[in-house]
Amino acid sequence: MKLPAALASLALLVPGLAAGAAEGPGESAVRGEALYQKNCQICHQPTGLGVPGVFPPLADSDFLRGQRERSIHALCEGLKGKITVNGRDYQGQMPAQPLDDAAAADVLNFVGTSFGNKLSAFTPEEVAAARLKTKFPTYAKLLGATTFAPLPTPPPAYTLREVARLPEDDFGTRMTGRDGRFFVLGLQGSVYRLDPATGSLTRVLQGTDYLDTSKGNLMLLGITLGPDGRLWLTSNQ
Repeated sequence: MKLPAALASLALLVPGLAAGAAEGPGESAVRGEALYQKNCQICHQPTGLGVPGVFPPLADSDFLRGQRERSIHALCEGLKGKITVNGRDYQGQMPAQPLDDAAAADVLNFVGTSFGNKLSAFTPEEVAAARLKTKFPTYAKLLGATTFAPLPTPPPAYTLREVARLPEDDFGTRMTGRDGRFFVLGLQGSVYRLDPATGSLTRVLQGTDYLDTSKGNLMLLGITLGPDGRLWLTSNQ
């Protein structure tokens, strides 16, 4: 049964509750729903159906059923390269998610009991054991590798400041600007308007708004702002 997101939001305040607690997968899944909404649904969609040719489905997923440990690894170290889900090939990239063992178990329990999936319960202990086999064998090492590094020292006579950070689920590839207007391009086609004065980022486009996702994996690698104010984007299509 899918419980209200408000309950999941309250539970998110205490993500360590699952560790060592005697509870069923349903309670863990309630907390996992909020984590899914925050970390996963932008790519895999609120329905778990993903985006055809771009982001694989989690709904009724044979990958989740048949590759349980690799599914855990995808959260703990990311996923890159070709995979096949429900008979369709995907060649994309998923970043590691900054979730501790208990939180990772929670989101896996939400996915594993939603969207037509009926997986047995994941535990923090199972996640910890699987994490040991990844390139980030502990949650602390994952955090150390994914935390934003300090800004480098600028050349003499220059100053350097952080203006904005892209969402954790996106990869910035290019930036363009003209006459005080600035835009940042994400790898999968998201375009953000940047206000350098406040550091605010506003997403104005998603790749699925203007690209044919049925043609396969999408990568956006070029952006420029023309003198007429129009944005020009280059994709691998």
